[in-house]
Amino acid sequence: MNQPSSRRGTIYVFVLVSSMIVTMIGLMGYKMMQSQNAIARADAERDEAAVLAESAVQWGIHLVSLKEDWRDAITSGTPIRTMNLGNGQISATITDPDGDLGDDTTEGFTITGTGTVGTATQTFEVTIDPGSTDPHPSLTESITVGGALVVDRFTMSLEDGGTALDHYTTSRGQHSPPLVDEANPVDLPDPALISIWENAGTVITRAQHGGRIESLNFSSSTAPYGLKPDTNGIYVIDAGGQNLDLFEVRVAGTLVITNLGNQRVTFADSKLSFGAHGGPTLIVDGDMRYESDFSSVSQQGLIYINGDLEIDGSMLHVGQIFVTGDLVVDSSVFYVTVNDHPSASNGPPRGFTETEGYSIVPGSWRRIVN
Repeated sequence: MNQPSSRRGTIYVFVLVSSMIVTMIGLMGYKMMQSQNAIARADAERDEAAVLAESAVQWGIHLVSLKEDWRDAITSGTPIRTMNLGNGQISATITDPDGDLGDDTTEGFTITGTGTVGTATQTFEVTIDPGSTDPHPSLTESITVGGALVVDRFTMSLEDGGTALDHYTTSRGQHSPPLVDEANPVDLPDPALISIWENAGTVITRAQHGGRIESLNFSSSTAPYGLKPDTNGIYVIDAGGQNLDLFEVRVAGTLVITNLGNQRVTFADSKLSFGAHGGPTLIVDGDMRYESDFSSVSQQGLIYINGDLEIDGSMLHVGQIFVTGDLVVDSSVFYVTVNDHPSASNGPPRGFTETEGYSIVPGSWRRIVN
C-alpha cells in the first residue's frame, strides 16, 4: 500500500538533486566566464601597459635628440616624466653608469620607460650611444651674426671672417670684398647654453647691485658684495628686468647677465680675460652696448649676446663674438683674432658644441620582466 508514496518521494529527491546539479553547473559556468573575462582583461591591460612603456622610451629618445642641455636638467635615475596617457600612466627615467649625467657627454646612458594600466605594469629599456660631440662650426669664425652686420668701411678686420644674415655699411653700401659670408639661416650655438652657464654660477641679485656695478672684480679668487668667490669664476647678474650698467669692471672667468626683459646692459671701460676654463667670458640674454678703448685694454674670450649688440670705440678682441640679432660697429679700429683662444686646445666650452650620432646600441632594446 505504501509503494506509490515511496516512489513519489524518490522522484522528488531525484528532481531536487538534478536541480542542484544544474544550478552548480550554471554557477561553475558563470565563474568560468568571470575567470575568462578577468584573464582577457588582464591580458588587455598588460598589452596596453607594454605599449605605454614603449611610448615612454620613445619620449625619452625624443627629449635627448632635441634638447641640447638635457643633461643639466635631469638627475640620473629620477623620473623625468610621469603622466596619464590612455587608460594608464607612463614614466620615463634616464640613467648614467656613474650616476652623473652632466659630468661626461661622451658616456652612454639608458632610457627606461614604464607603463601602468590597472594592475598591470610593463617596462622597456634601451641603451643610447651619444656618438661624438664636436665643436660648433661657428667656433672657426671670428664673428657669427644672426641678423645684420652694420659697420663703416675699412674699420673692421676679421682674422677668420664670419657669417651674417646680411651685411652693409652705415651708408647702406656693400663691403667689397665682403667682410663676412651671408647665410640664411645663420648657424649659431643654441641659446639654451645660457641656462647651462646660469645654472653653474653664483647669483648676484638686483638688490645687491642696484643697477650699476662699478670698479669691481670677478674671478675664482675675488667676488664682490661679500660673496664667497666662485670656484670657477662664474657669476650670474640678475638685471631685475631693468637697465644695467657695468663700469670699470674686471672679469677673469664668466659673467652671465640675465633677466633684462626689454632693457639693455651697457658694458663700459671694462676688461674681459680668460678664466681657467677658457671661456666664454661674457654671456648676455638681451641687448647690449659695448664701449671699449683699444688703447687701454684688449678683450678676451667668447662673447655671446642673445639679442642686438652695439660696439662703440676701438677694440681688439681675442676670441669670438656671437650675436643672435644685429651687430652695429661704430669704431675706428675693430679687430678680432681667434688664434690664441684656449678653446683651440682645451676643447669647446659647454653649449658651444654640436652633438652628432645619437644611436641605439644594437641588441639593447629589451623588455624587463615585471
